This record gives sequence, C-alpha cells and structure tokens, in this order.
Amino acid sequence: MLSSFSSIIKALFPRIAYSLQAEILKSNRKYLRLLFLFLVPTWAYGQTDTLSLLFVGDVMGHAPQISSAEVSPGLYDYNHCFQFVKKEISEADLAIANLELTLPGKPPYSGYPMFKSPDALAQALWNTGFDVLVTANNHSNDGRKTGVIKTVQTVRKIGFAQTGTFLNKLDKDLFYPLIVYKNDFKLAFLNYTYGTNGVPTDTPTIVNLIDTTLIAQDIQEAKARKPHFIIAVMHWGLEYQLTENKDQRALAIFLLKNGVDLVVGMHPHVVQPVRKEYINGKHNLVAYSLGNFISNQQQPYTDVGLMLQVDLVKTAQDIKAELYNYQTIPTWRYIHKRANQKPKFYVLPLRLLETWKSEFPEINPADLHKMKMNLEAVQKRIGQPK
Repeated sequence: MLSSFSSIIKALFPRIAYSLQAEILKSNRKYLRLLFLFLVPTWAYGQTDTLSLLFVGDVMGHAPQISSAEVSPGLYDYNHCFQFVKKEISEADLAIANLELTLPGKPPYSGYPMFKSPDALAQALWNTGFDVLVTANNHSNDGRKTGVIKTVQTVRKIGFAQTGTFLNKLDKDLFYPLIVYKNDFKLAFLNYTYGTNGVPTDTPTIVNLIDTTLIAQDIQEAKARKPHFIIAVMHWGLEYQLTENKDQRALAIFLLKNGVDLVVGMHPHVVQPVRKEYINGKHNLVAYSLGNFISNQQQPYTDVGLMLQVDLVKTAQDIKAELYNYQTIPTWRYIHKRANQKPKFYVLPLRLLETWKSEFPEINPADLHKMKMNLEAVQKRIGQPK
C-alpha cells in the first residue's frame, strides 16, 4: 500500500521525492573545508558544519552551440563543453546555474531569439555536477506554455532541484521558496526576472517576476520555514554594462534589509562587480552579474564568466549560518575550431591559463591574447571598491 501511495505521489508531484528527503541531492562530493576548523576550535563552538556553494552565470543555447553538439542526426552531446570545469563543479556541495533557455523535448531546436535546446544540454549539466537550476529569466517563455512545462518537468526528472518557473499555482504553493537540505544545512532559494521579453506567461504556468511587494511576502515565507541561509538569484540589470546600475543596487539593498543573506545576479552577459554590503549588522555579499557561463555571444567581454564559490559555516546550535569565505574563479568560453570539423565550445577555468596551449595546441594566438586581456580586465573589475 505504501509503495502504491509513493508511486502516486511521484506521478502527481515529481518534486515531492526530493522535497521530503533530508539529503535531496547527490551524495556529498567535496571534502569539508578544514581551514575554519583550524582557526576556530570545535570545543569553543561545538561541532562545526560547513557547506560550499558554487554559482555560475547564464547557460545559453545559441544555434551554433546546438549544431556543434549534434554528433549524429537527432543525437546531441554537450558533455565536452564542461569537462574542464567539472573539478570545481563536482567538488562543491551544491552547484547552481541559470538555465537561460527552454527544453521542448523534441525538434525543432533554435537559438536566439527563441532559445529551444535539446534535453542533452541539461543532462550534461547534471553529469558535470550541477544540483540546482534557476529558470526565471527573460527567455523563460520562449516556448510558451509548453516550453515552461517541459523545461520544469525535464530538469526535475533528471534530478535537479529547480525554481523560478512553475507548472501552476499549486506547484508554486507547494515548492516555493525552494528548500534544499545539505550537510545539516537548510537553505531557501528565491528566483525572479525583470521580464520575459514581452512574451506573455500562459496560464496556468507561472514565471516569477520582480515585484517588491511579492518578493517581501516570499522572503517572509522563507523566514517562516527557518532556513539557515536565504539566497536570492536575480535576473536583472542592463545587458553588456560592466557595472551595476542604481536599480540593481536599490533592489539588492531591499533584499538584504528584508532578510536575504546572499544575492547573486544574472542577465547582463558580462561580469559585474562583487561587493559586500553592510546591512542588518553584518557584511552581506552581492554578486551583481556572473556573466555568461557558456554561449555564442560575440560582444566584448561576453566570453568571460565568473564562478562564485561561497563557503558557509555554522554549529549544531546555530539557527543561522554565516558566510566565512568566498572566492571568484574567472572562466573563458573558448570555441575550438579545427579544419574540416565542427567547432567545439568549452568552458575553461583560470587554473588552466598556463596549460591551455597544451590542451589545445592549435589555439589561435589572437584568441589567446583576447582571453588574457579579458580575464585581466574582469579580475580588476570584480574587486573594485564602491
């Protein structure tokens, strides 16, 4: 009887399976960070729990990416795109990305302006080690109602925790804010977008839009569930602008004052500064834009992204976790072109800077120079003072 009931629940509510588990995601894939344990003796604070989060920016699906991933008619493989960042992604306790495309489940697939990619892209993200996908962005409705539904269903079926778009009101009522349990941490995720490029949201689907009245209510709902940490992932700002605007700053302050602990921004497609804001008696982190993780965009600096690693700490007695360390890892989108073969897209981390020539001996010197210049510019920009 219990087995039959479980089957019914899974069929009606796919996410109930991971919502009811204390460990809803893949097994712990990272060695606990010991630095804090050396600095703060456990006898002073009790048992110390740590959690590493890793955020990346926009995962896009332009037409050249789709073509590149097609290995035979109707068969796609994106795994190679992320092979050089798999170490960082898989070692994080939780890895989070913005899926800025839809997954219709069948052809025709398309790039800009209506992003519709093969399910294989999401599967490759899972294989790389990502755990959470946020899906509220200006391309959420590119496939209209069917696209929203198929995207949500597909990523959940693969195993991702997902939020930002919903099948219907009941779906949102049941599973928003997204609560994730990992390493004795309870996290609440919020996700909103400034708009959907004028494409309406068809009922009964829902796309979370930026509305401060609604957001304030959602934050209160999140706080009522007593998480150790609240994270807001915002799709905001102006495309290709190298610093945040006043609206982003005002909204970030609003979020922090209302109880959000960490704000991570997407959408501008270029990296914007990472800043600390002193709100509610503590320093809070705001990453205004992580840029593109992977895309075919050619505008200046759109080939550089940022992986943001955030380390949290708490003791068994703490009702709130604290951010005790963070680091930024620049990445470069490299398109490897070979004679008589399709170009291949890769995300390359900064740690490979000195070995990329050996990984790709045919690398174009102009590409290598551009990469170095763009990475240097980003490194200077992300740490600039207010």
